[in-house]
Amino acid sequence: MTPKQVQLVETSFKAFVPVAYKTTEEFYDTLFKSSPHLRGMFPEDMREQRVKLIDTLTYAVNGLRYPETLLPVVHDLGKRHKGYKVKPEHYSAVGMALITALERALGPRFTREVKEAWQACVTLIAKEMMGAQAA
Repeated sequence: MTPKQVQLVETSFKAFVPVAYKTTEEFYDTLFKSSPHLRGMFPEDMREQRVKLIDTLTYAVNGLRYPETLLPVVHDLGKRHKGYKVKPEHYSAVGMALITALERALGPRFTREVKEAWQACVTLIAKEMMGAQAA
């Protein structure tokens, strides 16, 4: 990610925080509508899962300026997801659902440039997680 992309993700994330829980509801709704086969990988009660997602996104965004600290944690997260039977193709569905939910939450503030920055962020994290799963 470029420094400008990191800044765009950080700035847009600040706008996301007040609507984070609602946005994670939309994220999972979008994910399960586009990929219903993934629903069984999650608990019936999604409240705790939504909080985990918010915590993970917060950690990731706050760590973008410190990849030497962030990437090992993301790598470990990828290893854990292997145990959850997450497959490489699942990452694209998750990424698209996240971008869609952010776009809805941020509205006109989710410019083309902000979207591209978030796509770079999602790609960075997904590649690290998939690399951990392949190891």
